[in-house]
Amino acid sequence: MEEQEKQSQLVGNFSEMVSVTNLFLSEFEKVFGNTEIKKSLPTVEGVYMYAIIMHLGKIYSKSSNEHFSLDKFKNLFPETIERVNKMYDDHKDIIGKVKSNRDKLFAHTDKDFLKLGFSQAHIDKLRSLYQTDFSRIKAVGKEQERYTPVDLGGDLAEIKQMLQEADKLWWDCIMLIDFENKQNVKTS
Repeated sequence: MEEQEKQSQLVGNFSEMVSVTNLFLSEFEKVFGNTEIKKSLPTVEGVYMYAIIMHLGKIYSKSSNEHFSLDKFKNLFPETIERVNKMYDDHKDIIGKVKSNRDKLFAHTDKDFLKLGFSQAHIDKLRSLYQTDFSRIKAVGKEQERYTPVDLGGDLAEIKQMLQEADKLWWDCIMLIDFENKQNVKTS
């Protein structure tokens, strides 16, 4: 497969993942805390949350199994290496939390299931509902937190920033693809 074709496939598939994740995020914001919607669809926040976790996990994966992740830009667009590394570094806490939760939910690697705890925001919510101390189930760090809709709501600003950066990256990379040297295809 030619370099331009690989680059085009990466940019096209990556842009679609970012676009779908932005759509899920927008819809999550509409249903988050909306008691009317939750009356008829009580799990709607969780459904969107899991979809967002899955897609963010694919975007920010460093696995060789994810063929259209952010990490793949470094191979096909060497001029993006520093930029991509900075994106990973700037958002390492959220990426770690997403990865932990994605692995737990979708990759069935629950070996650390009992190590995942809850954020302070979720513990405060539990405490107000049940008037009991839940401090022993508090996560040690952000990467050890289980995602809940409340936590996702609290991380929205940074997740939006992550997606804006990813969106800009693929758009900038379109300009780096050398379509001029691609063989002309005869059309009838």
